[in-house]
Amino acid sequence: MGVLFSRNTLSTIENSGEALLEAHQPMEAHKLQDKSPSSGSKVSMLRLALVVLLGLFLALIVIEVAFRLLSPLMAPARWSDRPQFYYKPEAATSLQDFGYPQAKPANTFRISVVGDSFTFGPWLQFDDTFPKRLERLLNLGNGALKAEVINKGIAGYSTRDEVNIVKEAAADNSDLIVLQITLNDPELSIYKPRPGEDPRFGPLRIDPNNRPILYYWKSLGFLAQRIRAALTRKRYEQYYFDLFSADETWGAFNNALQEIAQVSAKAKVPVVAVLFPLFSFPFDDKYPFVMIHQKIAGLLKELNIPLLDLRTLYSGIPPERLHVYPGKDQHPNEIAHRMAAERIYTWLAQENLIPDALKIKDTFRQRQNYKAFFKDRCEKNPKRCFQYNQNQASDGDEE
Repeated sequence: MGVLFSRNTLSTIENSGEALLEAHQPMEAHKLQDKSPSSGSKVSMLRLALVVLLGLFLALIVIEVAFRLLSPLMAPARWSDRPQFYYKPEAATSLQDFGYPQAKPANTFRISVVGDSFTFGPWLQFDDTFPKRLERLLNLGNGALKAEVINKGIAGYSTRDEVNIVKEAAADNSDLIVLQITLNDPELSIYKPRPGEDPRFGPLRIDPNNRPILYYWKSLGFLAQRIRAALTRKRYEQYYFDLFSADETWGAFNNALQEIAQVSAKAKVPVVAVLFPLFSFPFDDKYPFVMIHQKIAGLLKELNIPLLDLRTLYSGIPPERLHVYPGKDQHPNEIAHRMAAERIYTWLAQENLIPDALKIKDTFRQRQNYKAFFKDRCEKNPKRCFQYNQNQASDGDEE
């Protein structure tokens, strides 16, 4: 069954379809025109992007040129006051100290100082270390009793390594053992970076073969080193906190100190401890390891080992002033060792850990011209004037 349409009906339908098509086409074209930008807009955006990239490129060139021109002017002067050579006494068997006989001489008070690199003193002459400075202070008197302060420091040793050194010191008839402690003493082994590996602490390795972009792009390399320094400081602090909180390292440190206390008691040789701060941080309220110092003090108190903490000794002094090799090595220098020796001597004398015969008889606030000093002493005590008068008779009054 079909459907029949007249010619007029078909004509009407065709006209209606064309009208609808014509009405719909402009609407779709308008929608397409709204969705895609014109070719002119595309060119404008491209030009803007090129201008921004060119400006950024030129800015980086200006920064790089300025950095290369100004960085030599801002760089610190390179210098070193380290010894040109290091001497060793002829009878000595190592670079630690004089060659002392194992058998203690008569009329001798022997002190053995056991420690790590802070005792050994890298970059120092051996007689500038605090054990030798202490020995000089103890031997200022004219009495028959003399002091030996033997440096037994070995760089890289931890407290558990030093147990055997304490045993040797006790066997060598030491009268007193000074155990020097540093905050890396709980280490189980010395940290050394692998070949080609960046050290855990310190600057990045930047050279043509390793990070060539940072090597040739100087300003970027400088920025990378600044970021590295900020991260290293936090990592450095956390490393020491971990040493004193991890069961393995803290346990090793604790056990070693207990064994040293037992060796001391068995040999009837007193042992005392001297705790050095780290010289990488200011010695003020920002020093981050106060709690570690307190934890060490608590342990030593339990073991009945007297402790001298040197942290406050250096308060207010810029750390760089005390570095043995500023910018390269932060071990204590001659100034720090001298200060430590003086404080250790004062503490030992106050605690009566040394004989009275070795205590300094005269100390002064300032060092004056010797004639003016003796004139003043003559007025107060004529008996002390005799030697001065004898010198005056031969030398006259010239200053």
